[in-house]
Amino acid sequence: MPQFPNGRLTSWLRSAERSAARGHFHHLPRLLGRDEHRAIESHGFDEVIGLGLHRPLKDVAHLIARHRGERENHAAFHRVEHDVAVAAVDQRGTLCQVPAWIKFLNTHPCDIRAMSSLRIQLLIRQCAMSFVVAVTDYVFPSLEPEQRVLASLGVELRPAQCKSEEEIIALAQGADAVLNCYAKMTARVIEELDRCKIIARYGIGVDNVDLVAATRAGITVTNVPDYCIDEVSDHALALLLALARRITSADGAVKGGAWNVVAHAGIRRLRGQTLGLVGFGKIAIAVAAKAQPFGLRVLACDPYLDSKAMARHGVQAVDFDGLLAESDAISIHVPLSPETRDLIGARELGRMKPTAFLINTSRGGIVDEQALAVAVKENRLGGAALDVLAVEPPPPDHPLRKLPNVILTPHLAFYSRESVIELQTKAAEEVARALKGEPPRSPVNPDVLGR
Repeated sequence: MPQFPNGRLTSWLRSAERSAARGHFHHLPRLLGRDEHRAIESHGFDEVIGLGLHRPLKDVAHLIARHRGERENHAAFHRVEHDVAVAAVDQRGTLCQVPAWIKFLNTHPCDIRAMSSLRIQLLIRQCAMSFVVAVTDYVFPSLEPEQRVLASLGVELRPAQCKSEEEIIALAQGADAVLNCYAKMTARVIEELDRCKIIARYGIGVDNVDLVAATRAGITVTNVPDYCIDEVSDHALALLLALARRITSADGAVKGGAWNVVAHAGIRRLRGQTLGLVGFGKIAIAVAAKAQPFGLRVLACDPYLDSKAMARHGVQAVDFDGLLAESDAISIHVPLSPETRDLIGARELGRMKPTAFLINTSRGGIVDEQALAVAVKENRLGGAALDVLAVEPPPPDHPLRKLPNVILTPHLAFYSRESVIELQTKAAEEVARALKGEPPRSPVNPDVLGR
């Protein structure tokens, strides 16, 4: 029969107490091995209490009982003691950090009154390193913002750069939460998430997450809808200016040895032209505000907003066909969904002015790229600027790569040092809320809440 070496337990307790005294609550040691874990599973919690952890567990139980007014009630006290013993072993069979509980309970007495047994166990587990957060992929210099937000919960971050369903499934086994960037969270992946409470997406769009499967599994999906408004609107306007002033083609010509102003004789004055916005959310509103000082007339089409909402921003509401026909430049600001996939195809491009520009900083898949390449090549469109493509990165033979009046940027419209830190922080805060049992700030599938 596996036994606990008393010396090892004593050493664990002393080391844990030293770490707790220094305030290192999420770096407390785990010194028990496979045999001890097996003994916990085989012989229950009484043996754990009897082999070295009796005093600290009693201390925690006394604190809870005192704050709940049950110190003198013998039966109630033993029930509390049992709750503490249950929480002493986490779901991976590892003894948790008792000294950290004691300090936490002493400093949060009001939080303990009238708590249920289950809530006590959850609270104590939050003071231990019992949560795992899988990071499927990321494009950031480090994960310091996530570590900072989640440190007080003792979270173990499990970062990776997953490229396949199999890699995500292996990474997220046993994870309590998932932080996700571009990796595909398919129905198959979601069905394998055995403990996951939340999928927190780094970004605004959630087209890479199967929302139906997540809702069916009872997993909250969140996004960060307000983190890069300035960056994306700046980028959209920068692309418009680069197209209108032929910045990239002029730069290439000069670097190639040419110095010919006449070659750019088709440039038109921007003031007085019309900019059409497909969608009128936060980013589109920012684009309109930045475009109007250039003297641009701004139109917008959004089936979810009325003309009065647009008029408040000095923007004229039109229908989709009217926007296509009237605009000198069109900027796309809608999420990718079944309704918006291939929203701009051969028909729509054919309704645009032959001198018009198309700008997409939203999502690849909204524009039919093959149809766009044909329209630009045949001079049925003035040019295009895309920050997003259906396949990223695009293959070497992608037709848009070869066209001089097409500008491509590598999905960086969202990016600045400030926006990335904000994005990482807000996504991690959603995870923290989920792990603490609090409602999310930006749920994408709110039907899951309250189940």
